[in-house]
Amino acid sequence: MENKSNTISATETANFQLIAIKVNKDKTIGQRKLTANKPYFFSEGYEITNNVLTIKEENKISSNIYNLFLKDKEGYQPSISINAIVGENGSGKSTIVEYVIRLINNLSAAIFGEKFSNPAAEHLHYIEGMDGELWYLVDNKAVRLVVNDKKVDLFSYTKDTQEEKFGNETLLLSNEKTDSLIPMKPLSLDKLKEFIPSLFYTLVSNYSIYAYNSVDYLDENNSIELEREIRGEVTNAKYECNWLSGIFHKNDGYQSPIVLTPYREEGNININTEKQLSKERLISLLLMDSKYYRTINGHLDVIGLKIIKNKKSKNRKTLKEKGLYHLTENGFKNIKKRIIELWIEKIGISKEEIENNNYKEEISTYIAYKTLKIASRYKQYSNIFYTKQHQRMYSRFDEGLLKKLIGKMCNDTSHITKKYANAFCIYYIIHLG
Repeated sequence: MENKSNTISATETANFQLIAIKVNKDKTIGQRKLTANKPYFFSEGYEITNNVLTIKEENKISSNIYNLFLKDKEGYQPSISINAIVGENGSGKSTIVEYVIRLINNLSAAIFGEKFSNPAAEHLHYIEGMDGELWYLVDNKAVRLVVNDKKVDLFSYTKDTQEEKFGNETLLLSNEKTDSLIPMKPLSLDKLKEFIPSLFYTLVSNYSIYAYNSVDYLDENNSIELEREIRGEVTNAKYECNWLSGIFHKNDGYQSPIVLTPYREEGNININTEKQLSKERLISLLLMDSKYYRTINGHLDVIGLKIIKNKKSKNRKTLKEKGLYHLTENGFKNIKKRIIELWIEKIGISKEEIENNNYKEEISTYIAYKTLKIASRYKQYSNIFYTKQHQRMYSRFDEGLLKKLIGKMCNDTSHITKKYANAFCIYYIIHLG
């Protein structure tokens, strides 16, 4: 494959930009059609020599090319970098994208480890046998992610403005898998805070029916012995031992720095599930303050919603069935009451609007269920109850931790919180008629 770039050139002030990938050794995992020791640049105007990134003076352009007409409410302009990989069929375009995915997957495993981080998400899998690196710019510094078999290193480089070079190497992260049959251990939260500003989030969207089928990557699977060590019992080795399964899930609260979408099981997309998710996202937009989202396809204006009571409610029994919290009826009632009170305080909805609502009990129960479910997905909030015994009759819980969680949820606009946000909107809709 020719190392040609059909993308933008180097920028002086971009907040984020992918620079290049490089395979460092022949016959390593993911190499396929890539030539070893040859950088594949996503952007023109850069040069990499002896781990020094240089901006070529003749290729510099202003970063404002994509940003001229885009401003937020405060008048700030976003920093947008657009790259394209162009080539003939079979020339290696997908190989480049998949190599980036593998590198970030291994970085994720090096940060969070290979064991389950919470009961709602799949665990991450470390891919052994890689030897390559990824260069990118973030907040005016260069970062190099290096994966060498069982070891992951992350380096940053500061910019020398006079020479237009990124040098002065600093090691941000280093983690190594000690044994193929022992799960990689996670880094401490304090350590993560040190280098998290040097990371970026990756959303890979590919609806091709042939893409990201775990069956095509069987030679990169974890061993069944390792998988048993992690999950206890292996029921579907083809899928459960595959690294793709660990990054299809968004149920980790977007903590892993990469996710693949749409979700596939052994290569298959459930179109009915995707259709339902699309409807949920559309409803979330309709319930936002901006009237802009209530016009569909430029000519259809939404004037109302028909509310139908769900036959299957989400409550304390659902929490138990999902293995999250084992609450008694009185225990759930106790914490539900406090959760609703805290939400009322946080978002300013009046008690009258709740008390006069025909769906008061159903909505309150759902909001309590959803709050506790989200708590279980974040390590820092999962221990709301002081001990497992306190999940029983009186449900002694850490109110300070619960307040922090609800504050975090209130500021979260991702898919994680959209359902309970919709529930609160229904309070308003029904009350106002």
